Amino acid sequence: MSSDIYRNISPWKKPFHKIRAFLAKNWTKLNSQAEIIGITGSVGKTTTKEAIIKVLGERFKVVGSIGNLDPVFNIPITLLKIRPWTKKVVLELGVEYPGEMDFYLSLIKPKIGVVTRIYWTHTEFLGDLNGVINEKGKLLEALPKDGWAVLNDNDQYIKEMAKKTGAKIFWFGTHPHCQVQIADFIHQGIEGSEFILKNSKESVTIRWKLLGEHNTASAAAAASVGILAGLKLGEIKKGLEKIEPQPHRLNVVPGPNRSLMLDDSYNSSPEAAMMALETLRSLSHQSKAFAVLGDMLELGNYSEQGHREVGQKVVQENVDYLFTIGDQAKIIADEAQKFGAKNVIEAKDQTEIKKKLRDLARKDDLILVKGSRATNLDQLVQDLTSKRD
Repeated sequence: MSSDIYRNISPWKKPFHKIRAFLAKNWTKLNSQAEIIGITGSVGKTTTKEAIIKVLGERFKVVGSIGNLDPVFNIPITLLKIRPWTKKVVLELGVEYPGEMDFYLSLIKPKIGVVTRIYWTHTEFLGDLNGVINEKGKLLEALPKDGWAVLNDNDQYIKEMAKKTGAKIFWFGTHPHCQVQIADFIHQGIEGSEFILKNSKESVTIRWKLLGEHNTASAAAAASVGILAGLKLGEIKKGLEKIEPQPHRLNVVPGPNRSLMLDDSYNSSPEAAMMALETLRSLSHQSKAFAVLGDMLELGNYSEQGHREVGQKVVQENVDYLFTIGDQAKIIADEAQKFGAKNVIEAKDQTEIKKKLRDLARKDDLILVKGSRATNLDQLVQDLTSKRD
């Protein structure tokens, strides 16, 4: 198992990582007062992790995994930050390859497992959707009977995964039967969004700095974990409203000619891209909506279908200008044109995109930038932000 886990690092570094994992496992055992909360899913993990950390931080000493680092390395590093006064440990358990969840579960014994949403991601390595479900579902199988599975009621695949656990189940979602319900998405603007969360006893209006109706699921998941920890909705509201947007995840930044960019360049998948396009249209109102979309990688046999679905979504959301960059993203352009999109530019490089955006974008127009990490679209955002006209 270890050789698979450390497949992408130099052989001489492997002993160091194995020693650190061994120390992390035993350090965690020594600090049994720290309850472990594991988060998995295809999208929304990082936002959910940050939301849970903020909510639990209203009452407890919390340690959480840091962003932008492979979980294979991130989890042991985080576990070694536990101290005798740590009460909660929040871990993002992302998996790309078979066996990664087994590795995490060899180090920790989660009391709470959160599943955000299941979709076609990393199917290049996990095979298909069943491979994704089976690997991520190991978290639910590992939960003790007195533990809790915190699950998204709006996801049909998660409802199937729920059968894997012997733990108690706490549902969140938009339906009234959920223990935590997203009762209404009221409004979103450049500064953030507003929505209502409720449980069986009370409701609160959350005004936070994050964009995207889909992100309310992360708030509901965090509220669920908070309630299980004994917090009231008033405390949960305070925690959620302290969250700052994560870098390159639906951040609004200055664009050319006093336009605005919706920087979602950290990573991409078909589901995430479609949700970002919905947010783009919701925010653009009377101004023009531009979408710059790069390749979505690691999708395996689902790649063509996923890119075509995004192309159709571009048309459904009435995007005014579509720019694509990368070989796979050409499929998005092809599909969008097939469904009637007019202003489609298949760019050969980022320089071409920058030039055309400077020519076309005007005050208050909104430009979505999204692609898989390897497409380096964060560099495009940086260039356009630092070289404003």
